[in-house]
Amino acid sequence: MRILAIRGANLASLADPFVLDFEAQPLLSSGLFAITGETGAGKSTLLDALCLALFDKFPRVVSAGGGEGAPDASGETLTSGDPRIILRRGASAGYAEVDFVARDGQRYRARCDLLRARGNAAGRLQNRLRSLWRLDAVGSSLQTIETGIEPVNRRIIELTDLTFDQFRRTALLSQGDFDAFLRADARERAELLEKITGVEIYAKLSQRVFEEAREAQARVQVLENKRAEVGVLAEEARAETLREVAKTLELRQQCEGSYLETQNSLRQLDLFDQAQRRLILAQQAQEEARRGLEVLEPKIAYLEKRQRFEPLRLIYLKAKEAEDLTLKLEEQAEALKVQLGAAQESHSKLAEEEATAQQHFAEINIKHQRFSPLWLEASRLDVAIKTLTPGALEARGAINNRIKKLEENRCALAQSAQRRLDLFSERSKLTEELAAFVDISQLCEQLEEIERRLDARQTLLTENQETLAQIHLLQEQIAGYESDREQLEVSQGHALAQRDQFLHEIHNYERILDEKGVDVAEERFRESLEKISKVNTLLELAAQFLETTKQKKTIEELRTKLEIQSTGIFEKLTKLKERQERQVLEDMEARRLGDLAEAMNAPETMRLRASLRPDCACPVCGSHEHVFAHEESAAQQLVAALRAKREAMLQVITQTGADVITLSAEESALRAECLALQRQEDDLSTKITNSQRDFQNIFRSACVGLAPIEIDQSLAPLKILQDGFLKTHAQLEQNFKSVKDFLRLRDKLRGSLDSVNLTLAQIQEACAHLSEKKNLGRVEESRLSQLFSSNKDRVAELDLYLTPILQACGLSEQEIQHEPMRVRQVLKNKAGRLLALRHASDACDRELFSLDLEISHHEAQKIELSQDLSLAEQLCKEKENALQVLKEQRFAVFSDEDVAINRREIEADQRAAKEKCDLFRIQLNELDKNIALIDMQYMESLNKLVTARKQQHDLGSNLRSSLIKSDLEESLVRRILEDDEEFLHIQDLVAAAKEALAMTESTRMARYNDVQDIQKLLAPGLSRDLLLERSEGLKQQIDACSVRVGALRQLIETDDLARTRVCDINKDISLAATKRQIWDEINEAIGSKSGDKFRRFAQSMTLEHLIVLANQRLMYFTSRYVLEKSSEVDGLGIHVIDRDLGDERRSTRSLSGGERFLVSLALALALAGLEGRDSFIDTLFIDEGFGSLDGATLDIAIDALENLQGQGRRVGVISHVEALQQRIATKICVERRGGGRSVVRVEGML
Repeated sequence: MRILAIRGANLASLADPFVLDFEAQPLLSSGLFAITGETGAGKSTLLDALCLALFDKFPRVVSAGGGEGAPDASGETLTSGDPRIILRRGASAGYAEVDFVARDGQRYRARCDLLRARGNAAGRLQNRLRSLWRLDAVGSSLQTIETGIEPVNRRIIELTDLTFDQFRRTALLSQGDFDAFLRADARERAELLEKITGVEIYAKLSQRVFEEAREAQARVQVLENKRAEVGVLAEEARAETLREVAKTLELRQQCEGSYLETQNSLRQLDLFDQAQRRLILAQQAQEEARRGLEVLEPKIAYLEKRQRFEPLRLIYLKAKEAEDLTLKLEEQAEALKVQLGAAQESHSKLAEEEATAQQHFAEINIKHQRFSPLWLEASRLDVAIKTLTPGALEARGAINNRIKKLEENRCALAQSAQRRLDLFSERSKLTEELAAFVDISQLCEQLEEIERRLDARQTLLTENQETLAQIHLLQEQIAGYESDREQLEVSQGHALAQRDQFLHEIHNYERILDEKGVDVAEERFRESLEKISKVNTLLELAAQFLETTKQKKTIEELRTKLEIQSTGIFEKLTKLKERQERQVLEDMEARRLGDLAEAMNAPETMRLRASLRPDCACPVCGSHEHVFAHEESAAQQLVAALRAKREAMLQVITQTGADVITLSAEESALRAECLALQRQEDDLSTKITNSQRDFQNIFRSACVGLAPIEIDQSLAPLKILQDGFLKTHAQLEQNFKSVKDFLRLRDKLRGSLDSVNLTLAQIQEACAHLSEKKNLGRVEESRLSQLFSSNKDRVAELDLYLTPILQACGLSEQEIQHEPMRVRQVLKNKAGRLLALRHASDACDRELFSLDLEISHHEAQKIELSQDLSLAEQLCKEKENALQVLKEQRFAVFSDEDVAINRREIEADQRAAKEKCDLFRIQLNELDKNIALIDMQYMESLNKLVTARKQQHDLGSNLRSSLIKSDLEESLVRRILEDDEEFLHIQDLVAAAKEALAMTESTRMARYNDVQDIQKLLAPGLSRDLLLERSEGLKQQIDACSVRVGALRQLIETDDLARTRVCDINKDISLAATKRQIWDEINEAIGSKSGDKFRRFAQSMTLEHLIVLANQRLMYFTSRYVLEKSSEVDGLGIHVIDRDLGDERRSTRSLSGGERFLVSLALALALAGLEGRDSFIDTLFIDEGFGSLDGATLDIAIDALENLQGQGRRVGVISHVEALQQRIATKICVERRGGGRSVVRVEGML
């Protein structure tokens, strides 16, 4: 950040607008400048203006706090922390403005305006106005960036990367804070470190680490409690549940198989019933189609009769077409005749209307010719009236203006006379006061030259001191240059000897390498490696081929065995399925017999059996033999036997089903294994083919001189060839290795040679540089000696000029030497007063002269205005008379009617009549064309009619002759042939009936075949009721199994979720425990509840860095003292090492006033550098006195501050020390002017 300019007005004691332009001389070239002025003049207000413009606050209001209040001129109370308190009393507005270069390299202008209500000095203070602009290179505003307090404050921080506190610590060393760090004890120093360098963040970090460690421990405990709350099944219970699921699934699968078979049987019965119903429908449709065809028999006979009349159809249609054409042409001719008569009648009517329009148009033309002269005369008079009217009005206005000016002239003449009397009185007083300055009348003209020569005298004395010091320093440097050059020449001799030795050795190695042939050896070695690689690849391919072939053969044998096993299992499975079908049929029969037996023992059967009578017929079956009427045990035995047989059959069926499932699984597994082996066999075949192809490709390029061989016979020849290649390669490798050794040694020597050459070049460059520096030093020494003598002579000349002038003002030579500032002030005061009196007297004379001229001018103007008024009245009367004459003539010509309106009406009527005539003419032309066209069409229609009648007569004769030959009546033929729609309709009905009969026959045969096919598939003895009962029982059993499986699976899923949750919680516990361990370790290192542990450590490290920076600054001030941190690890104490006392460690409180100032200044500059290390600010302001320093120490301090210019800083010092002000050529003077007002003035050598 670079400060370009500071501006302001009405800030505290600085009432007048001021500008500090750091881009203009003398501030531009001054690395050190002083801000001088009396106490309370407003020096610190300049820094307040800088901070107010940038950050909307300044140090004094921030340090004051907001507890106390101060009354304002408006009557309200302002807190001491309100920035508006800086507005000057009695001022209605003030501002502070700063131009600066931000971190992005752009120029900006920040401004803060302080306003009172309605611009009244006693008005209520308004809210501050903040604005930020971007500037161009010459300082003109380009763009408004932000407005408003908060937006501008945020953008300033973004542009500068500095807060207000950071800016204070970096750019301002304010009053009271200068040696605060040095005076503080350990506790106060810790607070200052936090306040100045912002290390309070470390206390927050320490507290945050403590909280994080405690939270990590709590998270682990919460997760462990959460894991304990999750319920998980025991392993034995989970295993039992899984076994029960497997058994239930197996039972459901068996029931589902039986259920599917039952459903298939029911579907077959449904299909048979549907096929029978479709057959019946097809038979009914066929019968309906046959009956429909029988109904159409009369129409079929009509169609056969109609066929006799078809040969006459063409002749009849042509004759009828000719007759229709004749009728159409007759109607067309009659319509054209009627249309022609109507067009001729319209033509005669339109001709009469056109004649009437022509007569009206002629009458309007006559009227237009009669009014044309009247229009011209009336228009001429209107123009004349319009021209004269503004002149008359202007003449009347001129009269009124002259009357008004005459009155104003009388008032001004009276005011000028009164002011002339007042000026005569004031000039007499100034003449009396100027008489006291007769002896120093030329002081004002000589003041600037006197000040310039005083500044030049001071500058020359300062330059002479600096020149002597520089001459001694140059002499020491030149001696050092000569010693360094001698040492470099010795080093150069050693380096030349090393270079010659390296060149000789490199030449020997290159000769040996040429003899060995480096390129040839490397090429042979690479070719040998390539051949060995290819032979190795061939050996790998051959081995892979043999191994793959062996694997393929093994797989083929295994696949054959598996296929044989699969065939055997398939045959067994077929037999089992046939047995299963027989067992199902037997089971069905057993179930039927079992149902009958159950019915025999049913209660109803028992009651019927008890009611039987011997030799009586059974009321149910009608039999006289009752086998089980009296033998209940025999019936029960039969039922028990049937039940046992049914249960045995059920077990056999279940076992057979299990065997079928087992064999089916074995068959599927064998088939899948055969397919997998087949895929492996195919992959191995592909691999064998690829190996053979790759082998032949590589063999042709690698085995030069070896006869072609197959891959399965290549192992032995290739191993022999490999051994030969390896022996040859070993010899080539040994040769190539020796060559590489020589190359490596040669390259190493070349590297050493390059290093020696580089060293020689550096030595030669250093020697040349030392010689150049030595010559430049001698030239500079000569120049400085001449400059010292010249400056001494110029000081003598300046004393010769200044001494008489200053003695005439009552100033001695001793005062010039010791109190130059007082001498300047005396001269400025006297010259300023003399100049003010002269200016006031000259102003009175100029104003009197101006008033005399003004009075004469007013008197002459009065006479001139009276004459102009008379002339204006006469001219106005003449213009009004002429205007009245023109108005009377206009009324006589055309009355009061408007000429333009009357003319527009007549011309509009003329245009309308002409347009009507033209329209009638166009319509007549169009009608003539239309009549000619209709007449032509009528004649053409008559010709066509004659031709059509002749053709009609010929075709009619032909038709009659044909009817005579066919012996048919013309009326009958016409009636039959004209009835085409009915004929076509009957044809469509007959065709549709025949097609429907054929389709129904085809459908019936298809439905009959369907019934036969389904009947063949039906198993004999199937009962729908039995199948439905079995299906319902199986369905209920399946549903029960599904419900049980769902419940068990839900239990397993719940347990799985619980186990997954426990696993996730375990992972979270592991991560949380790891995180807790990390935070525990960090907490052990830096964490604490109060934040003191890490804060003390950070404060200690910051203090060490601060002391390093302060020692670098202190070295410029004095070499006697060095600052050192106390030995405690977390201690914040500072000791001073005194070099003059044998490095004795002293307390900072034992330092004298001057010593304390130097140490405090070094610490303050270090703090500014430490805080602003990321955002460099080019200007540093030191608001502190230098009164405790002696002359020598003061010179050291100023030299150190001037050295900051070399680091890119400009330093401004606010001080009352006279010697300091004399040492600093450039000054910003804040001078009191009475009444609490001060002005800002910049002094310095341009």
